Amino acid sequence: MTRDRILVCGANGTLGQALLRAIGPERALSASRQADPPIAGFEHIQLAAGGGLRARELEVCCAVVNAAGRTGGSEAELRIANIDLPVELARTARDAAVPKFVQVGSFSVYGHAETVGPATPEDPRTNYARSKALADQILLQLEAPGFLIETVRLPFLFSLQQPGLLQPLLAFARSTHILPICKPEPQRAMITYDDAAAILVEAAVDAHSGISLAADTQPFTSSLLVHIAREEAGLRWRTLALPAPMVGMARVLVPGVA
Repeated sequence: MTRDRILVCGANGTLGQALLRAIGPERALSASRQADPPIAGFEHIQLAAGGGLRARELEVCCAVVNAAGRTGGSEAELRIANIDLPVELARTARDAAVPKFVQVGSFSVYGHAETVGPATPEDPRTNYARSKALADQILLQLEAPGFLIETVRLPFLFSLQQPGLLQPLLAFARSTHILPICKPEPQRAMITYDDAAAILVEAAVDAHSGISLAADTQPFTSSLLVHIAREEAGLRWRTLALPAPMVGMARVLVPGVA
């Protein structure tokens, strides 16, 4: 039996759908808790009640890419989605002799680091970041001869439709038409959904393992956010510069917004 399919877990999410489009219907298998495929024309597998797969469903797969997960919720919910599920998927893939497992990781594990590179120490500050860091640690221990595991840590993935952790800030801006920013304006790493999908597909078919980092060459700034809001949604926002003490207070009171 030929192993030439790439299975995408979390295919109903924005990144999962970008992955399906990047792979194409001839090679992609979508997997989610939903009964129907998120994109018509793709072969689909409905995950079991606990979120897992059966080994026989992976017999045609050369790789599994896990794009499923949660950014918010209780500590227990984050553990189930971000640790228990990928670990179970990886174990099933290993038992089914799938050559490669790719986990979508996050720059959040580096905390407030101003620059991120291979030597940057981990400093997870939130329950989400801690769940992603622990998942990577457990997953990498599951690697075995003939079974590679690669975590591709991605920075901020953004769209106005799926703002993720920026939702509270965007809700404030939508209601007040004011976007709070700090001066000097910080620059943060980002990546588009399509570019992230292309990187993950490359990871699925190469022989690399361990932790990899990927980011767009264009940084994410408040100015870029204002531009995207105007061009994509016709939203007109004014920016309001906040002094450093107020930003520091926000880090304590509303870290997601900060």
